[in-house]
Amino acid sequence: MTFLASLEKRSKLFWIVVGFALIGGVGILNFLTGFEASLSFFYLIPISLITWLAGRQLGIVASLAGAIVWLITDEAVGNSYLQPFIYTWNTLIVLGFFLQSRSCCRH
Repeated sequence: MTFLASLEKRSKLFWIVVGFALIGGVGILNFLTGFEASLSFFYLIPISLITWLAGRQLGIVASLAGAIVWLITDEAVGNSYLQPFIYTWNTLIVLGFFLQSRSCCRH
């Protein structure tokens, strides 16, 4: 049995729980590193995992969750912008990045 086949044997619920836990973990790391180091790329690992092993619909939900976690950590680390709409703009850009990246996964 290949490594990928062994991953696919796990239940959808397992991958949903693991994926969302990883999104939360990346959010915690994002908070701990502060606003100087962007960890946006690392949200792609759980988003891709969820999309690949649990389906596209859940990949969209994971992308939304990742963008929300990213926004919360961006605000929590004290990153402030001159214009309030920048929070919305940056979050939409990150969401677009997450949504585009999950389109490479199957299902």
